[in-house]
Amino acid sequence: MSYSYDLPVPGHSFFNNQVFQGWSVGGIVTYQSGLPFSVTDSTSGGAYGNTGGGTATFVCANAEDAYTQGSLSDRLEHYLNPACFTSAANVPFAAGPGATGYGNAPRNAWRGPFQQNWDFVVNKQFQISENQRLQLRMEFFNLFNHPIFRFPNVVNIGTPSTFTRITETAIPARLIQFGLRYSL
Repeated sequence: MSYSYDLPVPGHSFFNNQVFQGWSVGGIVTYQSGLPFSVTDSTSGGAYGNTGGGTATFVCANAEDAYTQGSLSDRLEHYLNPACFTSAANVPFAAGPGATGYGNAPRNAWRGPFQQNWDFVVNKQFQISENQRLQLRMEFFNLFNHPIFRFPNVVNIGTPSTFTRITETAIPARLIQFGLRYSL
């Protein structure tokens, strides 16, 4: 949601002067569920000539059971429970010993962490003459400095020690930017 609001100044009062006129605030507020991702298995698909891997095998009752419990900071090491996934089963009499098929994990069945972001701007415009203006801006990106995490980096069940580890944020920490604009 984006918004912009020009702060009103009562006419015929002490506040009706250059100091109090021309102020506005605005911003963008973002609330969204996390981005979807799939769980893969780098060892699957060998029976069909696939060397890049395929999908993992999902063994829990439903997709919601795969999420680990606790606060987001507690779940950064393993966002999904590795016990809910296993490598694809061997396909006997296929392309060779140890060749596996594909798993049953659905594509994009899990979502990364919830994301919330607040950007805010304060704007002051000075009227210098009839056709000259000076504008001062102060912009805050990630105003409340909430960490907004990406989806897990490693979604391959073939690397269980780093499986669904989250190591990056989607946006940087709070940024403050100032601007000055003169217009004729």
